[in-house]
Amino acid sequence: MNKITSDKAITFRDADEAARVLELVRYANVAAQKPLVKDELLFIARYPEIAKELLTMTPLNSHI
Repeated sequence: MNKITSDKAITFRDADEAARVLELVRYANVAAQKPLVKDELLFIARYPEIAKELLTMTPLNSHI
């Protein structure tokens, strides 16, 4: 499976890239706690490294 089809098809280089994007979509869906909209899916597919950074949760360094 190297393609996501809807109004516009998204084609991936290979199955590994498709799997990485699918994993990011799953994480984003859990983080949002609701289905993702088309623009969010397209963003993750087009910019997976940026999406990965945005989905990475790290604690803030605070002095509480």
